[in-house]
Amino acid sequence: MIQNYLKKAVVISSTRFIALSLATVDMVMLGHTSLSEVQEYTVASQTAQVLVILAVVLSIGVNIIVGKNKHCIKRVGQEVIGYSLLVGLVLSMFGICLGLFIDSFIGFNQSYDILCLSILPLTVYIGLANILESSGLERAVLSITIASSVFNALFNLIAISLLDNAAIAVALSTLLVRFGALIPIVVLGRKHNLISFPVVSITRCRELFCFGRSEAFTSLFFTGGIAALVIFFNHNYDQETVAVLGFSLNFMNTFSVLYVGLMISLSICLSQIEPQHHSDYPFMRTTLTYIIFTATVLLSAVDIIAQVYTPSVKAVFVDALVLSVVVIMADGVALALIAWLRVRGFTQLPPLFRLAMIMIGLPCSFIFSVNENATVNVIAFMAIGTIIAAFLTISYFCWRVYQAPPVHSASLSESSLVIKRPQ
Repeated sequence: MIQNYLKKAVVISSTRFIALSLATVDMVMLGHTSLSEVQEYTVASQTAQVLVILAVVLSIGVNIIVGKNKHCIKRVGQEVIGYSLLVGLVLSMFGICLGLFIDSFIGFNQSYDILCLSILPLTVYIGLANILESSGLERAVLSITIASSVFNALFNLIAISLLDNAAIAVALSTLLVRFGALIPIVVLGRKHNLISFPVVSITRCRELFCFGRSEAFTSLFFTGGIAALVIFFNHNYDQETVAVLGFSLNFMNTFSVLYVGLMISLSICLSQIEPQHHSDYPFMRTTLTYIIFTATVLLSAVDIIAQVYTPSVKAVFVDALVLSVVVIMADGVALALIAWLRVRGFTQLPPLFRLAMIMIGLPCSFIFSVNENATVNVIAFMAIGTIIAAFLTISYFCWRVYQAPPVHSASLSESSLVIKRPQ
């Protein structure tokens, strides 16, 4: 089981990494054009990132539901697709309406609206990918994602050469690729008799929403705070400072999926076995080893990564990337334990601990200073806030998991559990 867990984690993480590398490719291509284009796209993409994260977290219960309903997976697949369509439509419309109230320059409005429209196909793709990955087809999903990344790079080159505004060009490319990726994944799902025409089930929608509502609340503040930070920097700092912040945030968004994949794999594996305390230690050891190893690799590669983003690399950007690795590593620990707690039945409170980065880290960065560069100072305090979040999650995990009797049903809420000390 441990070997299967790690294999799934690597494959799913690779899939999510390649999927999010579309945004990285966009930033890299813009970084080789002009800093003004990077600045414009940073504001648009980080604001739209609120919707992307909501699309991801509102689908986190899919793999658990599929894992527990193997006997009627086709029906569950129909309900998941119906749920994904509903969530995608709501998020896209919400994003476009939100853009009407954001006062910014013309280019931002156009590229932002295009990115909002791309949330619908993205949400459906995430739902379908979760169904296939929970059914043992994670390698096929990885292949589709790789093909999508290749087409994204090609469409970027074509669009940038045809349009005057490079930010709008890469946004259009993102929209086309997200719609195009739906075709092969739908064909694959139907071939394996996993999906059919969508069905909107109120009961299933409520169940799936309950899995992700705390994460959604957290992510709304999480990504909303980051978007507000980017808008603040855009109005108060020069292009270079905003560009470094944009590159750093894109780096964190992209490489954090290494641990999102770990969380998904952990949820799948733990939902298929009876919870026993003695089985926790091998999973815990493997999880921590994975996090430490990947963080070490990233730290050793920050100089190369900085060169890839932009040829005009400065030491301050490398410092920002090093601190960004600390942020995603600490968040990875929190994510893994939150997934563990979710499968055990504790679904509501643990995700809220991640708000420490926004509620503690960002405000402190405007009060205290550990670095004269504004971007490095902000990311340093983001790291401090994330470390606090990881500590709170570890403490809660030790309290709940080792004081409570094992609970197999992930659908239970914390309020429905009676915690008893072991005899």
